[in-house]
Amino acid sequence: MNRVILLGKLTKDPEMGTTKKGTSLMKMSIVCSEYVKQGDQYKNIETYVDNIAVWGKYAESINSHLHEGMDVIIEGKLTSNEYEGKHYINIMAEKVEFIRSHESSPKSQTETDGDVPF
Repeated sequence: MNRVILLGKLTKDPEMGTTKKGTSLMKMSIVCSEYVKQGDQYKNIETYVDNIAVWGKYAESINSHLHEGMDVIIEGKLTSNEYEGKHYINIMAEKVEFIRSHESSPKSQTETDGDVPF
């Protein structure tokens, strides 16, 4: 099974484009942090950036709702490719959920109340 669920913050506004065949492609990246509980506090042990691709009509429908700094949950699968001799791991998003936060003003198609259970 190839399934990924990530919670992160958009590092910048998504980039929308089309392939040579005319398929819509939205590229974005999110920053994710991993924490461990130490006593009654959480300590950040790792922070990393994931590259995300969203394809087709779904990309077109959500592109205008996504902005730098927004919290999102990404569901999808891992993909890999090689470019100029380098190997890249990416996430092909099948679902993007917008998390309403106090800082973000745009409303979204899918929102949660921020009480994410992880």
